[in-house]
Amino acid sequence: MLLPGAVASVVAEGAYAPAATYLSGSSEYFYKSTALTGASDNKLWTFSCWVKPETNSNEQMIFGLGPNGSNYMRVSLSADAQDLGIYARLSNNFAFAKAIPDVVTASSWNHIIFSFDASDDSKCHLYVNDTDADANPYVSGNYNVNHDGIPIRIGALSYSATWYYKGCLTELWHDSTYIDLSVESNRRKWIDASGKPVDLGSDGSTPTASSPLVYMTGNATAFPTNHGSGGTPFSVNGTPDNCSDGPSS
Repeated sequence: MLLPGAVASVVAEGAYAPAATYLSGSSEYFYKSTALTGASDNKLWTFSCWVKPETNSNEQMIFGLGPNGSNYMRVSLSADAQDLGIYARLSNNFAFAKAIPDVVTASSWNHIIFSFDASDDSKCHLYVNDTDADANPYVSGNYNVNHDGIPIRIGALSYSATWYYKGCLTELWHDSTYIDLSVESNRRKWIDASGKPVDLGSDGSTPTASSPLVYMTGNATAFPTNHGSGGTPFSVNGTPDNCSDGPSS
């Protein structure tokens, strides 16, 4: 089901073709100053997003949540848009921390998806473009993830509005749940066998039968609307643009 602003460029007939928004890497981001509705701290996190990053002068924040350097969640890329960082920290304790070098391709569409249960280091999965990329992740165990933290920023560091992301993004899905992504059929709920996006449903509930906290997709006009259960809309800083293509192109 295509949402408003969701149709990208011409693709195979019947294919799901989400549009995307473009951030210039200098001032644009989406933000929420109140906690996600229904969010509470636990040890679980699943995140999925399609990105087409460009190089920038700083570390680039795809998703950030939390008030300071001791309490945050974040998904980021290096300045050269190749290294991926995933971190979850609460009360100065890391539930999860991992930096993976040379796993993302700049100026190309990439699908990032991960899921973990911080209480069990066997329940940690990270795939980039449907390829297992989670080599020796660090999971400390017994520490919660700051799901109800504020502020929340997409495209910038949550607690200082720096580290701007440069490039396109779409189909951002975030929830306080665990999915065993080592099972291929579970990954197919987000990415098909040909490496293209899958329709997640109007509220993002198709993969799990429950709407996630955050599901945002579409062009610059549509993207600020959170179709997930955590509350809408996100505010906009700067002037995001429409991406010239999408991950189905």
